[in-house]
Amino acid sequence: MDKAVAEYPTFPATFGMEAISLSTFNKSGVFGDPTPSTAAKGEALISRIVDESVKLVELFLSGR
Repeated sequence: MDKAVAEYPTFPATFGMEAISLSTFNKSGVFGDPTPSTAAKGEALISRIVDESVKLVELFLSGR
């Protein structure tokens, strides 16, 4: 965490509408402030993403 930096980039007006390299407007690759992060928070986030992804795949496979 000693290398963590907060960055709040200004998104270009065309962000999401055309291909653009993130490095053109974001130097660190960070969107926000990573300093309050912990391993436990990361594990909880990834776990929730996996759980919700599994639900979506199950819905798709069931034909709904």
